Amino acid sequence: MTRTTLSRSAASLATGALLVAAVACETTVTDAPVPVASIVVSAPRTSIEQGETLQLTATPRSASGRAMTARPVSWTSSNNSVLTVNASGLATATGPGVATVIARSESAENAVEITVTTPMLALTIRNLLVGSITVNVNAQPIGTVNALSTRVFEMPRPANLVVDWDLVRQQTTTGTEIGEPIGGIFAAEPDPPAAVAYDIDNVIVDAVYFAPFITNESPVPYLMGVNMGLVAENRCPCEVPAFASNVLIGYYELVQNSNVRAYRSGSNYTGTYVFWENFAANIVTGSGRLNLVSNLVPTAAAAPGEVRVAASSPPELPASAGPVRRDDRPRDRARR
Repeated sequence: MTRTTLSRSAASLATGALLVAAVACETTVTDAPVPVASIVVSAPRTSIEQGETLQLTATPRSASGRAMTARPVSWTSSNNSVLTVNASGLATATGPGVATVIARSESAENAVEITVTTPMLALTIRNLLVGSITVNVNAQPIGTVNALSTRVFEMPRPANLVVDWDLVRQQTTTGTEIGEPIGGIFAAEPDPPAAVAYDIDNVIVDAVYFAPFITNESPVPYLMGVNMGLVAENRCPCEVPAFASNVLIGYYELVQNSNVRAYRSGSNYTGTYVFWENFAANIVTGSGRLNLVSNLVPTAAAAPGEVRVAASSPPELPASAGPVRRDDRPRDRARR
């Protein structure tokens, strides 16, 4: 048997040739990319108000649950009139309703449902007056606030808020309104916050109003008049029955030389009368209440000229706890 012996160098060359041949014949294999198996969508909350934005996030994951944050994600909304969403997942509420936002990555998708609500306004009206008031928002009536009470109105929040009010005037038995018509309007408030509060009191711009409460301790009914003999004269025409207590006869503007007179019922404002004046210090801050008491009897006689009979001074009222906090924004003048 013939043995062939290769030298070390020859053996090395042969081995190298075999390796080169092996490399030349080897098939190159590349790992296939791991597919996205699922996608997780997250939202900080699922209800927002119209005009608000919400940042959504989506995380693609492999079948093993590994986050694949480098994989692209696309976003769509089921209803753009309710909610739009951009390429980065920022959702914008465009109108009330419900929209589904869908996130996709490769063949995986997931969704979240978002509810869009109308922005609401809580309008608090504190009525310090002794009469009820009607309230309007942007020239539309929203309701009544009773005397000396507070009411909260819930409503869609307007882009511009204008609140005005009117006193509900008392009426005689024949339906005639008594007192002066008073009301006010607050300055417009663009883009109001979610909660707004207003106080209604007896000061409207620079006009002060008072509300006489008459206690008639005499045996005859009184026919009442306010600011008699002045430009602001107001002949109610309202009556206070004999022995009646705390009868409200409406609101009136406090002017220079303001007065309240009580004539005898049926006198048609003639004859003697009971009168009160110089009572500004006795008007209650906020409500404008003025308590007046008399036991005097005016006559219906017709002696030449008027004869005045002074009533007892207005009773001293408890000291106020301090100025009532009022809205300090400018108001329009009272409507006349």
